[in-house]
Formats: sequence, structure tokens, C-alpha cells
Amino acid sequence: MEHEPQYRPAEDLFANPPRLRSLELQCPDCNAPIHGKQINIDTSLAHCNSCGNTFQLEREPERGKPEIFMPADFDVLRLRNELDIEFKWRRSLNGFLTFFTLVWNSILFIIASTIILSGSWGMLLFLGLHGSVGIGLLYHTVTTLFNRTNVLVDRDYLRIEHRPLPLPFYPNKAIPIQDIKQVFVERYTAGKTNDVPVYSFALRLIQRNGKRLRLVQGLKHAEQAQYLEQEIEYFLQIDDKKVLGEWEGHVLDR
Repeated sequence: MEHEPQYRPAEDLFANPPRLRSLELQCPDCNAPIHGKQINIDTSLAHCNSCGNTFQLEREPERGKPEIFMPADFDVLRLRNELDIEFKWRRSLNGFLTFFTLVWNSILFIIASTIILSGSWGMLLFLGLHGSVGIGLLYHTVTTLFNRTNVLVDRDYLRIEHRPLPLPFYPNKAIPIQDIKQVFVERYTAGKTNDVPVYSFALRLIQRNGKRLRLVQGLKHAEQAQYLEQEIEYFLQIDDKKVLGEWEGHVLDR
């Protein structure tokens, strides 16, 4: 006589649990919720009390690299059919550039106020270029302080959305999932300080037609970009492969 398998409570067996892609496990036949007592961690099987279906739990692909833990200022929401990673840009704020922005705009404000009080309105035209630079620097500082970026992945699209302020040179993106071949991290020179290169990191992807796109750039730390790469690849079940131009330095590299 064949015995029905026993399902030990999941809470008793979390020493080595399988990593599930979904926060809410549902029966694939009737969509009824599956609770911990209906899961056998030893065999990775789940049993639905509603329809009697027994099914194999989905596991994430095996990791080809050491796991990258979630960086500071990152939040992640994993659902069955959606991945949402949100991060703030405050860690990328350049202290010297912020100080320079404040000094530059303070001097412009004093000069402009003096011109207005003297009644020489025509002199304001000579401040046009300097004023544009000041506004650009101020806008960059404000967006770095308050903006956040969402990396949204579902079964149809990978989206990059910046909010609340728009970034004119970094528009929102939406790439069809079927066009994505590989995701990787790139290190590039963002500038120089005393002739010493200042590096930043970018998340890039390769489309199936061979075209390369830069999804997110300006990340100050390597693990920020590597974490994004890791989570996107796991969600989409993309096998991690070496790519020409990929940054392969230590995860804690600065």
C-alpha cells in the first residue's frame, strides 16, 4: 500500500531552506495559498489542501559567484512575477562638488542682487552662462540627495524609472525581456582628482542583436551594480557568463 508523503512544517526545517523566488507561494493548479505546514523542505515538495495537487518548489539558479548582500539605501520587493529594487543616490554624493555648488551659487546670488539693486538690469545678461552652470550644478545636487531609482522586472519588461525629479540625460527605460541576453557590470572613469582617476560603476546589458545598453550609471560602489546584476539574473534565470569589458574586481572594491 502506497503511503501519502508526510509534510513536516517548514518552520522546523529552516536550517538549509531552498531559496524561493516568491514571497507568496501558490498552487500552480488552483492558485490557492500554500502555507508552511504544507511544505516538505527535505524533498522540496508542496501539497495543496484545496485541490490535492503535489508539486515541486521552484528554486533559484545555482549561484556562479559569491552572493552579494543588499547594499545600504537599497530596498527590494520580490513577488512571484515581479522584482522591484529601489535605491537612493545619497551615497553617490560628491562632497567637494556639493561645496563648490554652494559657493558658486552664493557668489552668483550676491552679484545678481547687487546688479538688481543698482538698477543695471542689462548686466544680468553677462551672468547668463554662469547662472546656467549654477542651476545645473544645483539640480544635480538636489537629484542626488532626493531622487531614487527603481529597477522593475516582470515577465514582459525590465524598466528603469527615476523619481521624483526627471533626469534629462538619463531617461527612463523599458527593455523587453525577450531581447535581453546578458547583464554585466562595467567600471568607467567618471573624472579625475589631482590627475588620479575617479571610478564609477554602471549596470549594462547585451541585447540578443548584440547591442549594448547602459541601464544605470554613476554608482559609486561596485557592490551596488553587482547586486543589481545578481538579482536580475536570478529572477530572469539568466546564466552568468563572462563578457568583454565586464568589471571582475573584488566586491568591496572602491
